[in-house]
Amino acid sequence: MHKYIRIMSNHLSKNVSIYPTRESAEAAPASILPPMVLHFTVNEFLTANRIGRTKFYELVQQGVIRPIKVGRRTLVPRVEMEAWVRRLANPSSWRSGR
Repeated sequence: MHKYIRIMSNHLSKNVSIYPTRESAEAAPASILPPMVLHFTVNEFLTANRIGRTKFYELVQQGVIRPIKVGRRTLVPRVEMEAWVRRLANPSSWRSGR
């Protein structure tokens, strides 16, 4: 069973399978393949973890999540997000401020 999505661009459209094939992965240039995300923007973090902005900044204020600043951008390292999720799964391992 094939599932397709319709891609429309500049009045052109085509159906593209949502299941990658070996040929499509081998033929795709490296720049098209998704890179390993090392840092998430605040919005990406909020969406991925389904929490609100207020709760996020409460957790930052408490020292539970430690974002980094790059210029004006606030980013959350992947390892920080993974550590926070692990702590959620095992609350008895929480330490005050980390």
